[in-house]
Amino acid sequence: MLGLHIFGEKVYWECIQISNFKFKIRGVNHRELTFIVIVLGLVGGFSYFNFQKSYIRARDVQRKNDLKHIATALSSYQYDFGYYPPSREGKILACGSFENLRTCEWGADTLRDISDLEYPPYIATLPNDPHQSRNLARYKYISNTQNFQLYASLESKNDAEYNENVVSLNLDCGGRMCNFRVTSDDKIQQLIDEIEGVLDENEEKK
Repeated sequence: MLGLHIFGEKVYWECIQISNFKFKIRGVNHRELTFIVIVLGLVGGFSYFNFQKSYIRARDVQRKNDLKHIATALSSYQYDFGYYPPSREGKILACGSFENLRTCEWGADTLRDISDLEYPPYIATLPNDPHQSRNLARYKYISNTQNFQLYASLESKNDAEYNENVVSLNLDCGGRMCNFRVTSDDKIQQLIDEIEGVLDENEEKK
């Protein structure tokens, strides 16, 4: 013990050495081990499920943005040439050369004026479906040069833009059924909406 005087009174503190303690680690029995494994399994499974949902959501967002990006490029192409590029086997027929016209490959080719390679491309690289490299899905393009339709297959049926009407068409998007669509009519309607929005703003400023 250690002694300490405070106000004339002696107060004793016990000085206990840690080395005097003997720590005993008890083993885990079979029931407790089973419980721990179940809890860890549930936590891991729940985390994996959430991660998968996040990945699916991200891929579907990319698909929708890709098709809208392609549609914008096609509208620019139509503005210059007066028609949309034709389609063949679900792809855009506008690559190569006039002597050797071929379809454009998703994720590889550039959509441009093949007669003037100095002219800026309409889209540097045509995007491809996030699962195309695994041969699970791909985009589809259909056009008669007067209008076009772009299709993709979203993974989540809970997506707000999942389209049952498109599903009923039974179109194949590279191994999965197409269920999302962007058309030239959509782009025209978008342009109309933008023009109306500008006109409304001008009216409010007056």
